[in-house]
Amino acid sequence: MKTQLLFFVLISLALAAIDVRAQSTAADPHRIIPIREMTQDVEVLYGDPEKSGESFVIRIRELAGGLIPPHRHPVDEHITVVRGTLYFAVGDKYDRAVMKELKTGSYAFIPKGSIMFGYTPDAAIVQVHGIGPFHIHWRAGEHWQDELKTLSKKLEGLEAEYFEREK
Repeated sequence: MKTQLLFFVLISLALAAIDVRAQSTAADPHRIIPIREMTQDVEVLYGDPEKSGESFVIRIRELAGGLIPPHRHPVDEHITVVRGTLYFAVGDKYDRAVMKELKTGSYAFIPKGSIMFGYTPDAAIVQVHGIGPFHIHWRAGEHWQDELKTLSKKLEGLEAEYFEREK
C-alpha cells in the first residue's frame, strides 16, 4: 500500500511539473530569429508594440535614401542597427549636421518624449525594443500628427520640405 501511495505521489508530482513547464513554455516561448531579408517595413519579433506594459522587439526596414522626419514616442526606445548605417540625432529640428553615424552593431537609447530624426543613405535594418505602447508622433511644422502610424500622403509635402532644406 505504501509503495502504491509513493508511486501515486511521484506520478502526480511529475505530471504537475510537466504541466507547469508546459504553461511556462506556452506563455513565454523562446525565440531565435536570425537576421534576414525583410519583405515588409516592420517585423514584430516579440510581444505586441501596441499593448500597454508589454515588452516588444521589432525590426524596421529603412530604404536607401530614406528620410526619418522628426518624431517622438511616448516610451523609451532602445535602437540597435543590425544591418547597414543609420545617421541619427535627437533635437527639435531636422539637421544632418548634428547626426551621428551608427554603423552595424551600434546602439542608441532614446528617452520617451525625445524628438529624433535621421536618414539612411543605403538600405538598413534597425531593431527597436521597449515597453509598449509604441506609437509614433510625427512632427508637422509646429504641430504633431499623432494619428498616423507611418508616413503617408499627408506627410509627403513635409518630407519634400526637408529635402529642399538639405540642398
